[in-house]
Amino acid sequence: MAVTANRVDGAKLIPEWDFADRIRKVRTIAGMDQKAFAEALDVTAGSYAGWEAGRSKPRDPVSIAKRMELLTSVPATWVLGLHEETPRPNDPNEGPSDVVRPKGFEPLTF
Repeated sequence: MAVTANRVDGAKLIPEWDFADRIRKVRTIAGMDQKAFAEALDVTAGSYAGWEAGRSKPRDPVSIAKRMELLTSVPATWVLGLHEETPRPNDPNEGPSDVVRPKGFEPLTF
């Protein structure tokens, strides 16, 4: 498994998933084996197996991620690792006090 982890502030362990980990997770959610998932994506089983093993990557990962989204409803941005995974507070007064907001993006005060 290609999962790596970073320590934040020396205390919490936050896993980081690469493309191979994410497509494996999406396939598992879809309940398909590698061959069936590859066929649904219109790629060869060998190519898909290489991607999932982390030996290679697709020529056009955006296209593959979009096809996965159509098949499974998992956002392509998540498959590509672009999805924001950090929870955000609902109340602007919650969360870390060291958050700096650019001018014009301050919370509404009325």
